[in-house]
Amino acid sequence: MIPKEELFRANKGQVRLTESILAVGLILIIFTTSIYLMSPPKVWTIYEKGDLDRVGYNILNYLLEVGTIDNLGKLQNSADIESQLRFLLETYLPPMTFFNFTIYNLENDSSMSTISMKIWLKVNNTKWDAFEASAEVSSTSVLYTSKDGKMYFLILMLARSGESIEKEG
Repeated sequence: MIPKEELFRANKGQVRLTESILAVGLILIIFTTSIYLMSPPKVWTIYEKGDLDRVGYNILNYLLEVGTIDNLGKLQNSADIESQLRFLLETYLPPMTFFNFTIYNLENDSSMSTISMKIWLKVNNTKWDAFEASAEVSSTSVLYTSKDGKMYFLILMLARSGESIEKEG
């Protein structure tokens, strides 16, 4: 027969082990809860605009480096130009990204010393309402002079689909 004092000592060790496991679990829960409560809700919207800006600059830079705008100017049919550009943008943009890409043709009027801007091409994959309802919208622009001396002003607007701001009313 085992004396009571040894049983008590054995049970006391098991109780201490159980207490320490519960204490570690409680500390982890408290730290996890405090980190969650200290971080702002919808953290992705804080970084989203920066991500969209980087994507916009990278795409415009790529289109200009490979000569896409110069090559589009050589196409005669505007439907071909729009379809080619839409295909390129949908290929290189992340999925579920809205875009509105506008190219203005800048012409120098020497008689009046002014520059006139005319829309040369406009390509998008959504209606304007999607940009108004999006939580984050990025607008990236570039002034480009082609090899043959034509000037273009390119504006690429990007928005992520799926999250929208709530309108009061």
